[in-house]
Parts: sequence; C-alpha cells; structure tokens
Amino acid sequence: SDTTSHRRVIKTIRVLLTCFGANTSSRNKLAGRAVWFRYMREMTNPLAYVVELRAACERDIVENRRDWVVPRYHQVDDIQTLLNWQLHEMAFDNARADKDAGEEGGLEDCFAAMSVANEHDWADTRKAAQAGLQDLISFAPWFGKARVEDIIPRLVATDSDSYGAVLGAAKLLEWKKVIRWIVNDWALLDKFMRTVIFEVGSIRNLADDKQKEASEALYGLLAKVLGSWTTLPVDKDWQKNKRTALLKDMTSSSGKAAGLRWRQQMAVCVLLLIVTLPEDDSAVDDAVLGWVEQCVHSEMLPLRSAAISVLTQLLDRVPEKRRELVAKQLALHGNPKFFRTVVETLSQNHSNATTSVDGNTHGMKHKTEWSVGVGEMLRLARFPGDKYAIKTTLPSHSREFLSAHKLMVEKLISTLSDGAMAAGLKEQLDFLLFENAHTAEHSSRVATGAEVVSAILSVGMDAKVLESASKSLFESSLEGAGVWLAAFRQCSNRDVQAQALELFSTRTAGLLKGSQDMSDAVKACNGLRVVRALVGELSSVEHIEHAKVLVMACADAVGHPYDNVRRETGRTITEIADVVERRGISKSADWVGQALEAMFSDARSGPRDRDASTSTRAMETVLHVLSSLVMNGGPARDRYVVDFCTIALEAQGHPNMEVSKMAKSAATCLASASFGTVEAAIGVVEAVSAAAEAADENWYTRMGASLVLGSLLIVNSCFLGYAIGAVHARKEVEKLLRDTQVEVHNAASATLTRVLSAYEVSSPSLETTKERYLKLARTKVAKSQYKTEEGKAKLKKRLTGVLGLTALVHAFPYTVPFPDAVVALAKRTSDPSPVGTSAKNAVQHFKHTHTDSWAEARTHFTTEELEDLQDSNYSGSHA
Repeated sequence: SDTTSHRRVIKTIRVLLTCFGANTSSRNKLAGRAVWFRYMREMTNPLAYVVELRAACERDIVENRRDWVVPRYHQVDDIQTLLNWQLHEMAFDNARADKDAGEEGGLEDCFAAMSVANEHDWADTRKAAQAGLQDLISFAPWFGKARVEDIIPRLVATDSDSYGAVLGAAKLLEWKKVIRWIVNDWALLDKFMRTVIFEVGSIRNLADDKQKEASEALYGLLAKVLGSWTTLPVDKDWQKNKRTALLKDMTSSSGKAAGLRWRQQMAVCVLLLIVTLPEDDSAVDDAVLGWVEQCVHSEMLPLRSAAISVLTQLLDRVPEKRRELVAKQLALHGNPKFFRTVVETLSQNHSNATTSVDGNTHGMKHKTEWSVGVGEMLRLARFPGDKYAIKTTLPSHSREFLSAHKLMVEKLISTLSDGAMAAGLKEQLDFLLFENAHTAEHSSRVATGAEVVSAILSVGMDAKVLESASKSLFESSLEGAGVWLAAFRQCSNRDVQAQALELFSTRTAGLLKGSQDMSDAVKACNGLRVVRALVGELSSVEHIEHAKVLVMACADAVGHPYDNVRRETGRTITEIADVVERRGISKSADWVGQALEAMFSDARSGPRDRDASTSTRAMETVLHVLSSLVMNGGPARDRYVVDFCTIALEAQGHPNMEVSKMAKSAATCLASASFGTVEAAIGVVEAVSAAAEAADENWYTRMGASLVLGSLLIVNSCFLGYAIGAVHARKEVEKLLRDTQVEVHNAASATLTRVLSAYEVSSPSLETTKERYLKLARTKVAKSQYKTEEGKAKLKKRLTGVLGLTALVHAFPYTVPFPDAVVALAKRTSDPSPVGTSAKNAVQHFKHTHTDSWAEARTHFTTEELEDLQDSNYSGSHA
C-alpha cells in the first residue's frame, strides 16, 4: 500500500538472497543475526539481548520474542523486519539446500517479485527493487545473465502505464556488470540495439509529462552501452549473419529504419564504428556508406557532425582497391554541396563548442531540444584527436583550433587520394576565410579554414592555399591569429613548413622596414608569431636559414614605434637563437649573433632621453630580448647572456620611466637564472661585478648589480662552489659595502646576508669573515679627523665592518652564534652617520628577533657585554 512496506519486503528478500549467496557455512556469521544482536543491545531492552545470547536459536522462541522487546514508536517497522530476519537459520538451510541441488525455483520467485516492483511508478520502490535484483545477479550470476534477455523488452513502452517499467529496466541495465554482458555477447547486443533504436519512439505512448524522463533514460543507457567498448570481438559466424544483418537493417531505407529520428540515427552512426573492422569488406557495403552520406546532409548539427566523422573513418576501413569506386558511387567527387556541408558543419561545431579555462574543448553546448546522451554519442563519434586521443597530435597553440577537425579532413583527403577531395575543399576556402567578415560567425569559419588549410598542406604543397592562408593571417587580429599558429605548427609536411617560413619571413621583414602604422604593426606581430612557431618545428639547417632575412630586419627595426612589435621581436629572435644553437648552425655562420650585437650596440650608443624616442624604444627592445633569453632557458642563454647581461644594469635609473621599469624586470629575470654550465655562471658573475665597478656615476647600476650578484651566487652555488662564492662575497660585495650611496651599501649588506645564510654556523669561513669585519669595525678614527680625507677613508673602512657584521648577525636571526659581533655593533651606535645609523638599526633588529627568547639569548653574553648593550640604548627590560 505504500513504498515503505515495499522496501521492507524487498529488504527481507535481499536477506534471503544473502543467505543463498553466503560463502560460509556458519550461521553465526550471517549479517541478519549480527544486525539483530546490535539492534537489541543498542535500541531495545538490554535484558532481551542477554536472554538472546543464552537462548538456543530455535524457531519456537521467535513468537515469544515479541514480549521481550519494548520498541519505541518509530522503531515498529524496523522491529517487524528484524523479526523476519530471525528466520535466517531456516532460510539459510533452505537456500543452501536449493543451491546444492541446483534448484532455482526460489530464485525465480524472487526475480519475478522484484521485477514487478521494478515496474512500479514509485521511484523509491524501483530503487529498492533494483538493489535487490543486483544482489540476485551478484550472488547467482549464471541465473541473472540469462534473465537480461527478458529485461530488454521492458524498455518498450507498450501503453501509457509502461512508465515505471521503462525507467526501471533502463536503470537496471545501466549497471556495469549487465552492460559488460551485453557488449560481449552478440545475441544480447543485437537484441538490445534493435529494441532500443527501433522502439525508442514508443515513449510517445506515455503521458506527455513523462516522455522526457523516459527519453533521457533510454538515450543515456544507449550512450553508455555504445561507449563501453571500442571494438567488439567478431566471430566469423556472427560476422556473416547477425552483424551484417544488424547493420543493413539499421541503415535500410524501408521498414523500421525509415522512421528513425536524428538521435536514433546518431546512435546507428556510432554503432557502425563499433562493429566494423579495418579492411572490412563484408559489413561496410555501398548501401551502408550511402546511408551515412545522407546523414551528412541532415538539418541537425549533432547528426551531421557525427556522420562526417563516421563516414571518414568508414572510408578508411574500406579496402584500398574499392575506395575510388565507392567515392564515385557516393558522388563525393565534384560535389560542391557535400564540401559546403562539411565546412559549414565544422564551423558550426566551433560556434557551439564550450571551452574551459585550460583550453580543453568539452563538445557541443547542451540545447533544450537535445536529449541526454547526445553529447556522449558526439564524443564517441568524434574523429580521434584532440583531448580524447592526445598522442595522435601535438597540442594546439589556440583554444579555437581543434586537432580532431584537422586530422579528420587530412584523413578524408589522403583516403581518396586522387586530388578531387582536396580540390573540392580548396574551393570552400574563400567562403571560410574572406566572405562576410563582419558577421559574428566569421571567427568560427576562419578557425575551420585554418584546420582545412593545415590538412591540405599536410598532404602536399599548394601555393594557392598557402597564399590564402597568408592573406587571412595578415588580416587577422592579434587574438584571431592563434588558429594560424596552430595550423602551421601542426602541419606534418616539413617541406611545406619550410616554404611557409620563407614566405612569412620575407613578408614580415618587409612590414618591419615599410610604413609603420597600426595595421602594419598588427600584421608584423602576427608574422613574427607564426615564424616563431614554424622555426620551433623545423630541424633542417637549410630550412632555418630562411629566417635569416627576418632576423636582420629585426636588427634594423630595433626602435619600432609599437610596443607589441618590440615584444614579439624579442621573443622571436630568442626562439630563433635557441634553435640555431640547438641545431649547431652558429658554428658555420653566426648571423643571429651578429644581429644581436648590432641591436645591443645601437641601444647602448643612443642618447638616454626622458621622452619616448628611437633610442628609448631600442633599449626596450633589447631588454625584451634579454628577458626572453633568460626566461627561455635555452642554449642561446648561456652563449649570449654573458655579453649582453650588463645592459639590464646600465639601464637602471634611466630617465625614461618605462625603460627603467623594464630594466628592473630584466635584472630580476637575470637574478633568478640557473645556468647550465660553469663557464656561463662564472662569466655572468664576473660581468655583473665589472659593471658595478665601472658605474661610477650611476648608483642605480651599482645597487642593481649588488642585488643581482647575491641572487646569482645563491641560485648557481652548485656551479660556483665555496671558492667563487667566498671571493665575491668578501671582495666584490665588499667594494659595494664602502659605497657612498646609502641605497647601494644597504643593498650590498642584504646581498651579503643572503650569501652568508647559505653556510653552516660552524663553517670556518664564517669565523674568518667575522674576524675580518670585526677588525674593520674597530678601525680607529679620531673625532678631529671626521671631516678630513684621511678620516673619511677610515670611516668607510669602519662602515664596511659594521655592514659586514650586520649581514653576519642578520644571516642567523633567531640564534646568537656570534655575540661578539653584536657587542661590536653596539659600540658603534654613537658613531657619525651612516656608521652609527647602520649599527643602531642592526642592534634594533637583533632586539626584535630575540624578544621572546631573551632569557636564553642573554646567557651568550658576559656581564660587561650586557652593560655595553645597555649603554647602546638596548631595551632595559632585558637587562
């Protein structure tokens, strides 16, 4: 009468099934008895639990147990179920006897009862029945598999009251174990496909408000069955009979197949891919291919998209000797309608695609008139490529470029290799690339055009196609050009890539030398980007030589007025330089090195203007080049960065604010570089040290050199080692500690802190360093000498010692390994600035870092040293 009662009865039946399938012969280990004991112990009369433990579990005491248990009101139903569970001893004995005797009458009764419940209109009743049927199949798989054939016909809605039966059967068949049985048994698969595909239209017999849910259940089940296996094993007998008959019946122009709707036809297309094999001449006949070709011209986009992919793959499976004849019979050659349908469908796929942040295409947008399962069937029908078969192609530069489209068109051209297919697609390029450029769909058509161009050029060189691609690229915006980068990068024909490199290098060089308006700047950016993409794909020395003309043009146009062009110039030259070094071209002709030398020479020789000018723009370009060299981490970095790294320091404090900011960014990149060879690391450190020593008038350069030097020593310590680090920490940095500019010697102290913190506290080097700085800090200077040249020189030495001791103390902020260094700093707090100021700041920092642990820290000092700390205005509370 209610779903609760249904579930209680089904629960009892599941207990019986548990008894049937139990692997143990011990009654005490059965789940029902354990649940009963736990329930009585926790929820009811504890006395009944004790009695139950002592009593013999005989059937005659079950009736009296009602008087022992005093359930709460809301537990009545549970108690009734548990009382039924107490019969598990008898149920176990009977079930084991049936199992041993091979009798299945009890299973038949259980199956029939739960099958009736699975057809109920109430969802909770169906859910409980499905769980029970799954138990039955699990405990008796030999029995359950034979009943799948009886469940499949229940997917057909025979009348308006079949709603529960359809949903219940669909949900039960979605179980993975049942799906495995279906897809590995040709008889079951044949019956399932004929029932679902041919009879899915029977849901129109249901009430209007229930048709959608039933439709979604059936198509969802169909998609899961189709997607559970890629290629079914084909037995010879089934190949001649069931399989061939199934395909012909599904694609027939008469009978039930004539009334199939577009969703059903999509399922048939996917089915064709599953049950056909390569070089399969028996199943893929002309009638089947003709049916798929008709689906290509459907009004529904999902069906067209699936049919084009399926037709391409089926043509590839046709024996090669028959392909030409099949193409003629299908009228694919010289059929403008077919080619226009193909390109329009691919274009609409772009318009209806949803793309995530990481660029992975998730397929069609779900539309209200599309049923559940359509997206899954589209994925199954999609040509291998894209994110579903990543190994088949390189990743794309652009989110809009779909590798699956490109590979599908390429396969279509190469399968029918008489040139007619490529010619038909070429005729559609003008429509894709240039017609109705003002419409919203133009970007989707251009993306499709790039895919078609990439496919055509992968098969063979075509000057007209390459010219059309060049024209479209130079008319694209910076955002829209991404599809062309992917198109040329994924072109698998290296000779075509080489000719494209020569074409784009020449035209881009002309744009850099010609008029420099905004439109030309965008074209030049796109040209530089596509050249960069092509150079990375080529390996032949002769091919890469085509980029020489562009590199020389970049050197001549180093002061280009547009920032995007300058940025792309830096990236492109860096990529070309890396490829040249990697391929060993520079050993014979170092034209990249010559171009870089000319660019950096022009930037250095120009005036340091405050306003934007050719010289400031040239400086920005070379800073872009330097940053790209360092960040790319390629072989060109170790070769060229030693010669050009100092320009990032020379441009520090440039009158032009943009140049100054870029110089700081470039110096930061340089400071984080980890070089690949010892020579490169040492060369950069020596170049930075020399730049700091030579920058007498520009303290910005000296400060930047100090910061860069410290980072380089830490990051490249594995190459430089102890000796080089110590030399530059105690000699090169020490020069900067004596600098007259406050910012410089503070930066040098911070650099020394980083270097010293890399050593162990017990290192002999630290002890030597401390003694050196203590000696410098104790340099004697009479007050009368403060304003004399001799006194100033001695104060510089004292400042060096104070800053060195400051770095030593700061390197170990929460310990006191060098108390004498702290005391020496305290004694210098009364000196004139900047010595006294630096000492006070160091002592103050020491106080802050040891406030919480002063009780332990003070034990490192003697009484006299503590008095010195107090005399230096150290916190009295720590005395």
